[in-house]
Amino acid sequence: FFFGGGTPSLMSLETMERLFNRLPKFRETDSKTFEIHPAVWSKEQVDLLADYGFSCCIVGVQSYNKEVLARQNRLYATPESVHELVDYIKSRGMAAGGDLIYYMDRINADQIFAQDLEYAHESGFDILSLQLNYDLLRKKHLNDRFFDLVMRSSIAEDYIWEFEGE
Repeated sequence: FFFGGGTPSLMSLETMERLFNRLPKFRETDSKTFEIHPAVWSKEQVDLLADYGFSCCIVGVQSYNKEVLARQNRLYATPESVHELVDYIKSRGMAAGGDLIYYMDRINADQIFAQDLEYAHESGFDILSLQLNYDLLRKKHLNDRFFDLVMRSSIAEDYIWEFEGE
């Protein structure tokens, strides 16, 4: 089961519980992931996810830059609050994933993404999903720049990459 898009964390505890109880064999299913918006969450929600046996929570950071998020009409969470969320997810026995997007907008994109990568590294995610803005996937120079920024960051040495060994 995957509850994604960041908006599942807008559900009340009662709605989450009602939904989970309606899904056949939900508690017995090993792989359950829930995406959490880092500005809209509570310890009680994370506790409920742990109680229902979720294996992973993905924190939809997208960017740690307040101005970028404001220009994209997204809510902001401080790096410290993201760290707190990641620590709490892990303390409840679940893996903590994080999402970042390169080139969310065109203002200082390289500088902002490089800083986002450092904050993500400090957050201690178990899993990181790094994406180039979907609208720009066909722009080879941005793809090259994206991978260059990733490989020059501190996360390059501390994570296992999906493509390694293939």
